Amino acid sequence: MELEGLGELALHIILLKSGPENTAAVACVSKKFRDIASGDSLWFNFCSHDLDLSAPLDPLGNPTPSFKIPLEVNLKKRDKHWEMNFQGNLIRASAVFIPELCDLEHESKKYFFSYSIRMCLLPEGCIINRMSFSSCQLYWRHWIICANDVVVADVGGEAVIGKFPLLHPGEKEFVYESWTHMPSLPGSFEGSFTFVPGRLADPKGGPFEVEVARFPLQLPDYIF
Repeated sequence: MELEGLGELALHIILLKSGPENTAAVACVSKKFRDIASGDSLWFNFCSHDLDLSAPLDPLGNPTPSFKIPLEVNLKKRDKHWEMNFQGNLIRASAVFIPELCDLEHESKKYFFSYSIRMCLLPEGCIINRMSFSSCQLYWRHWIICANDVVVADVGGEAVIGKFPLLHPGEKEFVYESWTHMPSLPGSFEGSFTFVPGRLADPKGGPFEVEVARFPLQLPDYIF
């Protein structure tokens, strides 16, 4: 008998025994599974067993509207990010699957991902040819997006989200987020950022590139 043919109570018991990660993964299979997997009673049991929580609280002890949230935070602590350091510029990249925008039940699948880029200048400043500069500013971005090792997009342009972040040593990192969609998986993202030492209006040297190593775009083990 297929799972789709089971009643809600039977599916609830199966998901309860499957654990939070499998329950979250099942939610992307169909609307029926998503509705059942979203039931707060399931997540109450998971939180009670895994986190010893009897009320929905975040890691700081603040109330949350659902038992899914504290468990989601706990699971996301395992997520990976990719980090690059060049010429004193530290860049971190991460990507998250967006199930709400995807249709995984049909052959014409499209996979949507949100990606986050964080950049900052380390305390030693921007170092080029053994010379240290107190600032650098982003000028250009370049991305190569692949699906199944085939290039599906090669894009470049000035700025990121319309901004030219100016980085200073030790200051709060600049963060921007965007999204992309893939025709198939596995996918990957890689590219580079071009900076100038000093400011764009007053450059102290020639432009230099900071490469962003390839990071994967793939389905997660769990989906909320």
